[in-house]
Amino acid sequence: CAEPHRFEVAGRIDLSGVPGFGENTPLPDNSRLAPIGTDRCMPMITRYAGGREVDPAGRFTGLVVPPSEEGWAKGDHTVLCGVAAAELNGRSTTSTGVFAEADQHRRWDPGTCLGFTDEGLPGAPVPCSEDHAIEVVSDVDVSGLFPEEPAPPEPRVQAELTADACLAAGTAYLGDGEALRRTTLISTLVNPISQISWATGSRTVNCGLMRAADPGPFAVLRGSARQGVLIDGSTPVAPTTTEVPPPGVGQGTPGTPTDPDPGTVSVPIPGGTP
Repeated sequence: CAEPHRFEVAGRIDLSGVPGFGENTPLPDNSRLAPIGTDRCMPMITRYAGGREVDPAGRFTGLVVPPSEEGWAKGDHTVLCGVAAAELNGRSTTSTGVFAEADQHRRWDPGTCLGFTDEGLPGAPVPCSEDHAIEVVSDVDVSGLFPEEPAPPEPRVQAELTADACLAAGTAYLGDGEALRRTTLISTLVNPISQISWATGSRTVNCGLMRAADPGPFAVLRGSARQGVLIDGSTPVAPTTTEVPPPGVGQGTPGTPTDPDPGTVSVPIPGGTP
């Protein structure tokens, strides 16, 4: 686990005694395995990780991996239960280290550009030469910015508390305040820390360059802001004022829980080996 990997096994679940999964039943599809993931795999991961829950807004997800068709036919009615890092579009990615010690908060390396989901929200990393919503400029340690309480501040308050740090980060990333002003972009918090990630020790966030659209939520950026970005297909026109664009709250920031029950975890199930 100290090397980059795509899946960390928490345990094996024997389905032979579970109604609907006994002998002479076909290899179950994803829809039939989903309740196994939610009801049995997620608790197994928590026990395996010493009480740590998987954050539904974080960078890890629970996975149930069934045997091959041949293995199932020969009587192997067990599935692997484990955790894997995943991008915002659901595709698996690599992680390093064990889940029990990992930072669950989702963030990216400076210079990463985040594309779009089908809903027009920030998605998985793409080359900055392609359409994207955000260009990540830095990591910011919030240990001295957020009050050390059982729960993190509300997302909008998190953006306010990191405003000065993100403005400074955007200025440093582009070289000076004038360069930032000419992009017409704002440098702001990319992804607020959720309750579970905060409780499991996450204290680092990203700042990124973005611009709200009308209608929103995000303008389409193409090219790195360091090398001449296009915004919605046009070269940005710097405002006549000499003020640097103020930091603000990006609309629909990735990772913000939208489910009314953030404790409910949807467990994706791959069709085969992660």
